[in-house]
Amino acid sequence: MVIKLYYSSIPSTREVRKQQNHIQSILETLKVEFELIDVMASEEAKIKMRSLSNNPEAVPPQLFNEDYFCGPYEDFEDAVELKEVEKFLKLS
Repeated sequence: MVIKLYYSSIPSTREVRKQQNHIQSILETLKVEFELIDVMASEEAKIKMRSLSNNPEAVPPQLFNEDYFCGPYEDFEDAVELKEVEKFLKLS
């Protein structure tokens, strides 16, 4: 299973850039294999992200385990604080 991070190579705000960097840093620290999917490079990727998250207005960053929606940044951040990242990412 590969974690997919839907992100924006041209984030709309500094906050979004920080969120995306934070997710990548945590995943790398935990040695979790992940794939970056840039919604700015592919309209199809943006459509898929919104479809899979069941939210037509979803914006990056969004996390998936393959095509299973794990959640947005805010939920990831909660999982980090609770030390439940593997559970959040459906790895355990």
